[in-house]
Amino acid sequence: MAATGTGGMYWSLPGLLANATCTQFKVVRACTTAGYVTNCTTRATDALLGILQNDAANGEPAEVAFTGVCMALSEASVGYGDKLTGSATGRVKSRQANADEIIGIALAAGDAGDLIPVMLSRFEAAA
Repeated sequence: MAATGTGGMYWSLPGLLANATCTQFKVVRACTTAGYVTNCTTRATDALLGILQNDAANGEPAEVAFTGVCMALSEASVGYGDKLTGSATGRVKSRQANADEIIGIALAAGDAGDLIPVMLSRFEAAA
């Protein structure tokens, strides 16, 4: 489903539900419960699905942007054009190791806690 949000235009994955730990504007992964998503915790091994765009409570529909441009919370200092991955808290951060899965590219610089636009382009980095 196409959506236009605060930070741009993106496509979201249909039929997903948030679990109790999901937080708006954080990177999410598949949960152990089918059909649910949870915050990213391990950037090198989590199957990153996208970035949660709505403030969904446990069991509510999760609007997970997977392609396009959306907003995300920054974990630390991020530079314009940096390749991004998820941090242990689910925020985006600059890729540190080749094994980190990429969720997108920063379209603006930001510091810890900033809401930044991200061009989503999920791919696995070369090990």
